[in-house]
Amino acid sequence: MGIHRITDSRAGLLRCRRAKRAKRAKTAVLGTVRGCALTLALLVPAVLAVAPNQALGQSFPCSQPLSTGAMPVASDCLFILQAAVGTQTCSPACGCAPTGSLPITATDALVCLAAATEQSVTLDCPCGATTTTTTTTTTSSTISTTTMSSTTTITLGPIDCGTFLTEWGTSGTEDGEFNTPAGLEISNDDSLVFVADSENNRMQVFEPDGTFVEIFGTSEEGGAEQLDGPRDVAVDSTGNIYVVDGDNHRVAKFGTDYSFDDEWGSLGSANAEFQTPKGIAIDDSNEVFVADSVNDRIQAFSATGVFLRSIGQPGAANGQFADPRGIAVGESGNLYISDTANYNIQRMSSTGAFVSSWGRQGSGNGEFERPRAVATDDDNNVYVADRDNHRVQVFDSSGAFLAKFGEQGAGAGQFNTPAGIAIDSNGNIYVSDTENDRIQKFSCTIP
Repeated sequence: MGIHRITDSRAGLLRCRRAKRAKRAKTAVLGTVRGCALTLALLVPAVLAVAPNQALGQSFPCSQPLSTGAMPVASDCLFILQAAVGTQTCSPACGCAPTGSLPITATDALVCLAAATEQSVTLDCPCGATTTTTTTTTTSSTISTTTMSSTTTITLGPIDCGTFLTEWGTSGTEDGEFNTPAGLEISNDDSLVFVADSENNRMQVFEPDGTFVEIFGTSEEGGAEQLDGPRDVAVDSTGNIYVVDGDNHRVAKFGTDYSFDDEWGSLGSANAEFQTPKGIAIDDSNEVFVADSVNDRIQAFSATGVFLRSIGQPGAANGQFADPRGIAVGESGNLYISDTANYNIQRMSSTGAFVSSWGRQGSGNGEFERPRAVATDDDNNVYVADRDNHRVQVFDSSGAFLAKFGEQGAGAGQFNTPAGIAIDSNGNIYVSDTENDRIQKFSCTIP
């Protein structure tokens, strides 16, 4: 938060006389809030004419977005307006939202400009921070706001997401080896990691450090427990394990001792039928949601497999899907679904009502190339395995971009088409690095 002043030579751009000269030159330039009639008709052409300087600073994401000092200057406000009209990407988005709410609008640029020209405004910070009352001066890690009665300091915590911790696995068929690992899940007490070892047609269980524990979902006699192309896994409140058995077009349920317990589904497009299901999630009431990928829908079931409802239909509009893959449960039971062939994430209520969506095809922040698994943490942040961009992206619950990590490769912290993701209660991130046939573990701190 802060009452900001212009501290460089660009302050002259904010004077009316220069705005008038710029107008005569057919380039509208921002005038001061105090001295000029500031309208969007002037603002938008000015912003579109200004070249971007750099991406937003990550160290103090709720401070100024561009300049090197602790206070914003005129070009920061221009960048904010560019973000509002869609010609720039603000990373993280909250750094361009001094009004304290998202999405970014032209009002954020006006508030920024008012502060930069010494207007008495209070800038809010939606990134997330701790607030204390103090009389100290502003330092490089705080933003100070003077009010009528006190000075409030917001202590910012930078996002630190994607620190490599460990990895395990290699290509093969032995214990602890993988052939195209897909979805994964963490046990309720964080003591176990379940991995869908897709092309080995089995499930593997590990401790959080990668120590091998068990294999299940196999049968020498070809019994009902034998999996064929398992794609994802989820755990209910009592520890039962549910596997989307893709090439068997069913859900297979296993007990806490890994013994086969139940199954439902068959090939088809009617209710409770599937065509290569690829994602699964379970809410707090043990309702089971299955991404019925080829049928372009989500199906909901009870924990015993009783069909409850179908969500979505084929298409590209809100609430429609094209090859939905990943699914996660977030705040208030909302579902976050990777709409893979539409290159976006859709947020739906558990009853099927469309809430919001974000993303498009591309490689920029908030853009996707075949997004796969989705996971949420205890703070309702959303993690997406952005498969063909070989990275993980992190968003808040409304879809505002927060962080990303990873690039194509086989080294630590690199990925080759990551397809599975899970978060434990400590915020550690487990990623199925699919074509590298391994699991990688990362830490993540989001204030």
